[in-house]
Amino acid sequence: MLGNRENLKNTKRSRTAEASGIRIALYTLLHTTTSRNQGRKPGTLMAQQKSKEWRKDQIPTELIELKKHVEDLPLHLRQKLLPLCERLHHYNRLHSRLLHIAQEAVDQLQLDAKYMQFDLEATRRERDELLRELRGTDEEVQ
Repeated sequence: MLGNRENLKNTKRSRTAEASGIRIALYTLLHTTTSRNQGRKPGTLMAQQKSKEWRKDQIPTELIELKKHVEDLPLHLRQKLLPLCERLHHYNRLHSRLLHIAQEAVDQLQLDAKYMQFDLEATRRERDELLRELRGTDEEVQ
């Protein structure tokens, strides 16, 4: 019985650790994408910066169409709207990445729930078997 309580405590701890791990991953992802190069000199980047070009397989067609329409505008309007298009693309990518992380977390939680259900059923079988053995030895003693 004491072992089961300890297992429950460990399970609760691991769930809490997983939840905090997810929060840390989301926090890190948010802050590394928004402040990736703050405080660094241009020549000290450890890796090459990603291309500013949009990959068509990564963004919705509506954003591609929007960018085409903005590029057709006069220069003074284009200068105002293109940075906003880039920002929208950035937020779309961020949203996709966060959604992917969240889906992975949900998948992991579902898997953990299946393992816990299996463990619970195995523990119940072991308990029932031990109770039958105890009843059997009690009847033999009498």
